[in-house]
Parts: sequence; structure tokens; C-alpha cells
Amino acid sequence: MPRLVFATVLVGALLVASWIARGYLARDLPSLKPWHYPQLEGEFRAREFDDGISFPDYQALEARLVEQIRERITERLQPTDRAASNRYDASSPANPTAWQRNWNLSFELPHPRPAGAIVLLHGASDSPYSLRALAQRFSAAGLYVIVPRLPGNGTLPGELLRVRSEDWTAIATMAVAHARELVGGRPVFLGGYSTGAALSLQYTLRAAGNQARTVDGLFLFSPAIAITGFARLAKWDVLLSRLPLFRKFAWVNVWPEYDPFKYASFPKQAGHLVHEVSETNKALIEQLRKTTAWSGLPPIITFQSIVDETVDAAAVLNLHATLDPQTGHQLILFDVNRASSIAPFLAQDGQDILETLADDHLAARDITLVTNLKAGSNTVVARRRCSPGARCLEETRLGQGWPESVYSLSHVAVPFPPTDPLYGTAGGNGAPAGYNLGRLSPKGERRVLVIPAEDLNRLRYNPFFDYMATRALAFCQVCDGGGS
Repeated sequence: MPRLVFATVLVGALLVASWIARGYLARDLPSLKPWHYPQLEGEFRAREFDDGISFPDYQALEARLVEQIRERITERLQPTDRAASNRYDASSPANPTAWQRNWNLSFELPHPRPAGAIVLLHGASDSPYSLRALAQRFSAAGLYVIVPRLPGNGTLPGELLRVRSEDWTAIATMAVAHARELVGGRPVFLGGYSTGAALSLQYTLRAAGNQARTVDGLFLFSPAIAITGFARLAKWDVLLSRLPLFRKFAWVNVWPEYDPFKYASFPKQAGHLVHEVSETNKALIEQLRKTTAWSGLPPIITFQSIVDETVDAAAVLNLHATLDPQTGHQLILFDVNRASSIAPFLAQDGQDILETLADDHLAARDITLVTNLKAGSNTVVARRRCSPGARCLEETRLGQGWPESVYSLSHVAVPFPPTDPLYGTAGGNGAPAGYNLGRLSPKGERRVLVIPAEDLNRLRYNPFFDYMATRALAFCQVCDGGGS
């Protein structure tokens, strides 16, 4: 027993020493700027709104936050922070106000005669801009679209240091209630990207568990069912960062804020909250699977790349493996480019996911794989099981190939079309001064760029967005052009 106690103490001491050592190493991160601290007053806090908040009042709240950013950050910028790549510089094309619309804010796309409504939720460190293209597709198909901003996002990265997951769920609940009020008894759908997808799933699970009126369909794009990395340990890092000596330990990275609609710097608190949401979903799923409510979930359609650094693609597959195949759930997976000359250099190629697809417990699931026609061919096809449980495949050629030098999708690429003015490469318009991040492909010496080249080179758009949107609208049923 003494040896066991000694070993336990020794392991504990080593873990604490390692933890503190990591905290010291974080001091080498770049200097924190004013936007890396929480500075705004009046951001939505669920605990301060016992009766909730209406959508118009929430938009009024956002307008006040924008004014505070102008007064406290933009107008007080140091000369060294004035740059064309700083979103907080009023003269920069990266400044949200330089765009036709500040897409960091909640927005609606009304429809004169909506067949229904859909609420779309963005991800952590993201903004409503990430769902702009999908929102426009759903609007054109006859839905009233609502895209709320999740608290802590779209303003200052430092605001994510004090947000709570219940703030996000409260806004999601408000947006769905707003949608129902607008369209009455017509269908209401819910969807989201990354963390927004996990929040959408959580809303649906809680509604089913409470026998409340749930939504009529769920759209998940790169859902954070489970996330990769050290998010589960993040809360301890955040705790240590409260000491002035370890302040930078609160951050995964500290980068220039060059993106007008997404934070470049990422606080560990945000990762912890995403993990918290995913763990809550896991517990809810375990509870519901023991009841009849599980088979009563609304139809779910999911779009996921088989390689994803941010979320666990295997967890997405496992979720669909547990869903009732008779309910009409669909899973669309994007393979890597099997014809790419870069393929020999891939550290992971999603082969484990492809092998899992052959398991018998997935035979009854409606799963589509977007992949190469054959080995060595750049032609892309979508292979879908003919019907739930069938062993045959329905193959559709997408009429396109993989773009040159693209070897896979990325987590951040899925909801954006090639024509996106900020992230695309196919000539989309609307970006001030031609400011485009999707066309960046820097080459030069190592350790010269302030942002790693692998992040600047990360694919920012989905080459197969049109196919994805077509499948989503067909799944919608009441959308123009919908149907099974």
C-alpha cells in the first residue's frame, strides 16, 4: 500500500509539474492585444435574462456591442496595430464595416410566403457569415431563415473567455421560438455548423426527452459530436491562466485578427465549452436510447469530411449507427482525393472510416460517400445505397473533378461555396479591395510568417457545395425542388 500511495503521489506531482511547465511555455506566445481581453458591456448572459430575450431586442443588444468595439478598440488602436490585415482597423478591408453587410451579426432572410422556417447556428469563434451561403439557398427554396449570433462570437476573441454554454443554448431556444412564431404551424427546421450543429442536436434531444414539440428536421454540417485535442483539460489551463504570470495560458494560439468574420486567436475556454456541449449530448443520447423517444427523433441529415482535425469523424459515424434507420436519417461523407499526387504524403487518409462503413451494423443506414470514380481518376462520384438495407449502390457523377492540389476537405471548408467572396477561389464578388483568404498560397522560407503556412493553406471552401446544397434541399421536403 505505501508503494501505491507513493506512486500515486509521484504521478500526481509529475502531472502538476507538467501542467505548470506548459503554462510557462505559453508565455512565449505573442503579446496579447486589447481585443484578447473581455471589454464589452451588455453581452447576452442567460443568467441575467430570466424571461429570455426577443430576436429584435437581441439585435439591438448587438448594435450596442458594435458601437463599443468602435469606441474602445478601433478608435484607440496603437499605430503598430494599424494594418490592412487587422479587422479592428477602420481602414482595413478586413474590417467588417468595409463589407456590404456586417455578417458578424444575427440576420434574417424573410420570405413573403414561407413554406416553413429554418434556424441555422454557427460554430465557436465563428459568426453568422459561415452560414450565409446555405441561408441564401434555403431562402430561395421557400423558407424563412434565421441565423442568430452566438454570444461571445463576432465581437472580440476575449469575449469567449467569459461566455457559458447556457448562453448559447438560450439563444438557440429563442431563435427556434421566433421561427415558430413567424410561420405558425408550418414546419420548423434546425441546423448548424460545427458547434452550432452540436447545439442543434442538443436542442432536439432535450425536446424529445421532455416530450416537447421538437423540430421537423435537423441539418448537421461538420457537427462537433466529439472533438479532437485536449479540450477536456482546457478548464484546468484556464484556471491557471487567472494568475497574471500565466495569462497567455488561456489561449491555444494568439494570432493577428486578419479574418473579418472569424477569430484567428482561439481561447481554451471556447474549446472547453464545445467539449461540455458534446458531453451533454452524449449523456442525453444514452438516456434517450433507453426510451421510445429515441425512435421518434426527427430526420437528421449530416455532412462530414472523413478527415477532420477539429471534430471526430468516427463519432459522427457512430451517431448514425445508433439512429433508427426507418426515420429517414442520411449521412453524406466526403472522402479524400484518392487521385492526388499528394496522397503518398498524407498522415491520415480516413481509411479507418471507410473500413467501418462495411460493418453489418451500418448496412441499413442511408450513407453516401463522395469519392473518386476509381483509383487514379480525378472524376468525382457520389455513391449512395439504393435504399436502407440494400446491398447495391446508386452512383451519381457530380460532373466535376477535384480542384488542382486539393487533397481533402477541411473542417472549416464544408459550409462555403467556391464562389464565396472571402474564402472561395471561383470569382465571387462582394469583398472590399479584393480581400480574399481562399486564394492565399504562400511559399517562402520557414518561420517567417506570423501565422503558420499550414493554416493559410487550409482549404476554405467546399468544391462540392452545390451537391451538398442539393441534397439538403431535397431532404427539406417542403423546400422548392425538395422531395425524396
